[in-house]
Amino acid sequence: MKEVGLSHREIRMIRAVLRRVPTVREAMLFGSRAKLTHRPESDVDLALVGIDDSLTVQAIAEALESLPTPYRFDFTSLTRETYAPLVRHIERVGVTIYARSAHVSQKDEEFDALAAAESKELGYGSE
Repeated sequence: MKEVGLSHREIRMIRAVLRRVPTVREAMLFGSRAKLTHRPESDVDLALVGIDDSLTVQAIAEALESLPTPYRFDFTSLTRETYAPLVRHIERVGVTIYARSAHVSQKDEEFDALAAAESKELGYGSE
């Protein structure tokens, strides 16, 4: 995965939230953290594919905001009605940080191993 403005551990926590929502097919990080122009106080911009109702949006928002990170999350659901310039921007600079599949890929296993090592190094233990 391309380097982004989040740690492996933070991406792993976001993925854990998204895995609990069966309709989410993909999540792409965009904006300053995807472009590596972020500041410490920058929010986390996520584009989600597969969300089709406001209750799901609210549940994801609450779960992401409750993560032990200093960030505010801002996300959009990508649908046919999504504003075209935003979709083009996400296609250009977005980095996929989650994609639902029927199996766990080798890259996911390697990424999770890096995240676990990073967590241990930071004193968080294994999750």
